[in-house]
Amino acid sequence: MATKHYAKDEKFLSLLGKRIKELRKGKGLTQEGLANEAEIGLAQVKRIEAGNINTSICSIYRITIALNINVSKLFEELE
Repeated sequence: MATKHYAKDEKFLSLLGKRIKELRKGKGLTQEGLANEAEIGLAQVKRIEAGNINTSICSIYRITIALNINVSKLFEELE
């Protein structure tokens, strides 16, 4: 059963990463630009967008500030 939940987590992280990438590109930002604006590492941005990291809520919050969006907008249509 743990595997089932893990697979769901992977899917969610992948969807979240794609959503961040979509919003970032919509704002005309590069990954480096987002990293600088959010004050997080470029490698972390790359891992988040690839769905390879379950990042902290603080990093998510910094990303939403950098993208000038509400946290709720980030999570729209992820289910």
